[in-house]
Amino acid sequence: MKQGIIGINLLFEDGENIFLENSHFSNLYIANIDEEGNEIAYEKLEFNKLYANFFILKINQLINEINNMNVLKITYNKRNLTEVELKFSNKTINFHLASDADPFKRKSINNYDKSFFQDGDLCMLICPYSIKYLNHLFV
Repeated sequence: MKQGIIGINLLFEDGENIFLENSHFSNLYIANIDEEGNEIAYEKLEFNKLYANFFILKINQLINEINNMNVLKITYNKRNLTEVELKFSNKTINFHLASDADPFKRKSINNYDKSFFQDGDLCMLICPYSIKYLNHLFV
């Protein structure tokens, strides 16, 4: 799914964002799935956004050296990713991700975020369902 993508903008509940160039990530997959893992159509939201409840992305550890800071740790600790923008040369596709964070209850952590580190890279996974064999998603 990475073909033609210039970069990804990760947008967080607290208003911060992180832009990743194409060379900084791999294993990108965004979908809307049912409880059995079957893909279903994206829900169309306001402002031309699509709703997705399954998101995986592997961020390469080299991004820390490029930015002279621990981008991976900062991203991992946030735990409140709410939107993803896929940037192409001629358009942007916006996805609103599944989240149980509730700013009205002052709860900014998204419990659907099951991200983890593997071989120094950050493996982001956001999904409301239990996933078996997490490590196999990023092989």
